[in-house]
Amino acid sequence: MRGSRTHQLRKECKRVCHITQLDVPLISHITSYLTTTQAARLCRCSRDFHHTINSTDCGVFRDLVAAYTEDGGVWEVLASPSHADEREQAKKKLASIVTAYIDTTPVRCEMTTKVSPVLADILVAARGTLTSIHVKNSLIDQRAIDFGEPGEDDNDDDGGDDDDDFEDDGTDSETTRDSETAPEDASEATEDNAVVEAVVFDKVETLTAGMLWLRNFALQEYSFPSLRVLHVNKSSHQLEEAITLPHILSTSPQLEEIHFERLTEFFDWIHWHVFTQSLGLPPKLATLTGLEITEHSMAGLGDLVKGLDKQWGKPENKDVRKRLGIKYDCNVSAKFGEQVVTRTSPTSFVLPDLLEWAKKVSCAIEWQGEVHVDCTVEAADQPQAVIGPVADIIRDLASKQKEVHLYHGGDPLDKSWSGALLFPRAKSLRVEPFGNVVTYVPAATAVESVPMWLSEQGADGNNRHFPALESLSCMVALVTHVNKSNGGALADETKELPDGEPHALSKLVGSLATLTDLEIESSSMFTAAKLLSYVSAKRLAKCSITLGHHVTDLPETLPHQQMAFPRVDKLTVRMTGMRHSPNHASVLSCMRLVGLIRPDWADVMLAVDGLEDGRLAFCFECVDRLGGGFDVRCARVTQTPGQAVCVTVTGGRKE
Repeated sequence: MRGSRTHQLRKECKRVCHITQLDVPLISHITSYLTTTQAARLCRCSRDFHHTINSTDCGVFRDLVAAYTEDGGVWEVLASPSHADEREQAKKKLASIVTAYIDTTPVRCEMTTKVSPVLADILVAARGTLTSIHVKNSLIDQRAIDFGEPGEDDNDDDGGDDDDDFEDDGTDSETTRDSETAPEDASEATEDNAVVEAVVFDKVETLTAGMLWLRNFALQEYSFPSLRVLHVNKSSHQLEEAITLPHILSTSPQLEEIHFERLTEFFDWIHWHVFTQSLGLPPKLATLTGLEITEHSMAGLGDLVKGLDKQWGKPENKDVRKRLGIKYDCNVSAKFGEQVVTRTSPTSFVLPDLLEWAKKVSCAIEWQGEVHVDCTVEAADQPQAVIGPVADIIRDLASKQKEVHLYHGGDPLDKSWSGALLFPRAKSLRVEPFGNVVTYVPAATAVESVPMWLSEQGADGNNRHFPALESLSCMVALVTHVNKSNGGALADETKELPDGEPHALSKLVGSLATLTDLEIESSSMFTAAKLLSYVSAKRLAKCSITLGHHVTDLPETLPHQQMAFPRVDKLTVRMTGMRHSPNHASVLSCMRLVGLIRPDWADVMLAVDGLEDGRLAFCFECVDRLGGGFDVRCARVTQTPGQAVCVTVTGGRKE
C-alpha cells in the first residue's frame, strides 16, 4: 500500500512539474535562457509539445541564439557538405526569426577559426523578419563569419545539421526567400568581376557587431534601411576596418544612434578621415558615443566636427537635440594648455572650438575619462592653469575620479590648478614616476615634483583635494632590473628622502586623515620608514612594503623623535623579484625595521643571497633583530631547487 502511494505521488509530481504542462508564456521565458540548439531538443518531449515549440508566436525558433561555448560544435557540423538536407531544414526552421544573438567567444584562447557560414545563411534567409542582430565578439575579434568570396555560390560548400532537432515538420516558412527574388539591378561587380547580390534586411532596427563583421556586411552588400541604432563592439582591429563603415551609413537613412564600445583615432589618419566624412551620410543621426581622445587628439576632433557638421550644421537641424559621448583621459601637465587650448596655426583645431561648435548645433557633450596630475615636465616658469569651459571639463572629470595618479620627476604644477584638481570621490592615490618601474627618479627629485598646494587642508583638518582618500601608494627611488641602468639609480644617496624641514611629500601624506591602507615601494629601508612615519592617521589597516634591487639598510641610529609610526594591523614585506637578493645584513636590517613598526601582525618573506650554511643560526638572528616587543609565530629559511634561499617570518606585536 505504501509503495503504491509513493508511486502515485511520483506520477503526480512528474505530471505537475513537467515542462509540457506549463503555460506557453512561461515556456517561452524559460527557453529564452537556452541556445537554439539546446531548446530545439524540447521538440522530443511529446507530439503536442512539438507544435508548441514550433509555434510562430512563442516557439524556440522565433529567435536565433548561437553560443560557441555551449553549442558543442553543432554549427560546424551544419557546415559540412555531407549534411545539405539537414542544413536546409535548419534554415527553413529559422527563416522567421525576429532576433539573432551570436556569441563568438571561443571556448579556448587558441580557437580563432571563423564562425560557421550556416549562420550567415540563416541571417539572409530571415532578412524579412529580423528586427535585431547582436554579435558578441571575442576580445581579438577574429571569429567573423566565413561568408566566402563575393559571388561564391552558397550551395557549393554549405553543410547542414545532422541533429534531428531541426527536422522538418511539413510546414514552409512564409518569409523564406530564394536568392532568385533579389533584384537584378542591386547586383554589383567586384574587382574580380564576381557578382554580389545586395541583401536587404528590411526590418532590422538594432545592430550590434564588431568591425570585422561590419566589414563582411559591407563586402556582401548587406543593407539595413530601417536601422536606427548601431552598436560597434571593441576589437583589436578598430578603425583599420572602419573604412567599410560608409557602406552601412550610406544605406541606413533611418540611423539615429551610433555607439562605439571604444573608438580612437590613433591608427591611420586616412582611415579616420574616411570615417569622419561618412558621418555626414545618415540624415537623422543625432547620437555618437564611445569616442576616446587625449590631449594629442585635437586634429582628429577637427575632422570629426567637419563630418558631423554636414548634417548637424543644417538650419533645419538646429533645434534637434544631439548627443556626443567622449572619453577624455588627460594628464594635466605644464604642457596641457599648449596642447589643448593654444592654437599653433590659424587653421589648427583646439578644444574650445569643439565646445563652441557643440553649442552652435545644440549638441550636448557627455564627458567621461580619467584625470591624473602629471609633474614630469621640467619648466623654469610653470604656465598658468587653463580657464573657462575647458577648466570646467577638467573640474567635472576630477570630481568623478575614484583612482588618481600623481606622476613625479619634473617640476610641480602651478598653484592656479588648485581650484580645478579637486578629487572628492577619490579612494586611491598612486604617487609614482610616469613610466612606473621603467623610470628611476631620485628621492629628492620626487619630493620637489609634488605640488605643495596638494596638501591644503580644509576646516575639518582633512586634505582638501582628497577628502575621502583611503589608499595611498608611493613609489620613491625604486630600483628594478628594468631601470637599474639609469643614471644615479645605484647611488645610495639618491634613494634617501631629505631630512630637516617638512617637504611637499611629507605634508601630502600627513594631510590624509582618512588613510587606512599604505603601499610603499622603494630601494631604501630608511625612505620606507620615513614615508610610514609621515602618516597622521592613528591606525592603518594594512601597510605593504616592497623592496627593490640594491636595497640600502637602515642607519645605525634613527631620529626616534621624528620616527613615530602609526599602529598597523597588518604589515607585509616583500621584494620586487629574486634576481638581486639582499645580503645577510640587509635582511637583518629589514627585520629591525619590522620590530620598530611593531604591527599587530606581520608577514615577511625575503630572498637572501649567499646563505648556503648556517641557516638555523641565521633564522635565530632574524628573530633576535625583531626585538622583545615582537611575538614570532613562525620563522624559517627554505630553498627549493633552482630558487633562491628564502627567509619567512610571521608574527605580531607582543602586548
